[in-house]
Amino acid sequence: MDRPASDQPIALGFLALAAATILVSVVELRWAQGPGREVAAVVLVAFTAPLQLLVCLTAVARDDEIVATGMGVLAGTWATVGVVLLSAPPAGGMSVLGLFLLVAGIAMALPGAAAALDRRLPAVVLLAASARLVVAGLYQLIGSNGLRVAAGLTGLALGAVAFAVAGLMLVDRA
Repeated sequence: MDRPASDQPIALGFLALAAATILVSVVELRWAQGPGREVAAVVLVAFTAPLQLLVCLTAVARDDEIVATGMGVLAGTWATVGVVLLSAPPAGGMSVLGLFLLVAGIAMALPGAAAALDRRLPAVVLLAASARLVVAGLYQLIGSNGLRVAAGLTGLALGAVAFAVAGLMLVDRA
């Protein structure tokens, strides 16, 4: 499978995405007890955001706007969510965060749609990330239990897709 050279580090960004979305889903689904929320927040800020920023900067250096935009939006989004998880009370219905997640989800749709033209594996992950962010944004805006569960399940599905695509991309290079 031929891919642009800038796709090389994108598997790392997808693995970081999987970690973030799965941990946030565990928080959304209320499976985490004790300090789980804070641990998830630290992982977003200390692990996911820096790795995705690294992939973003690598893509910028290689003049790949699709990967740079997708990973940059994700890095900023996960860093923001991590800081909010650390500083805000544990509850849905945070309208400003919800609006931010909707904007981030729409922003993710743009590189996802662009990637769909000739880079289908990255497109699947970027578009799934877009959907995950939109559902999480709706949960934060509306605060319903059904949207909380939908956000968590969408996040788990995204984690599985991100792991699978990263694995396929890495195996293809072996």
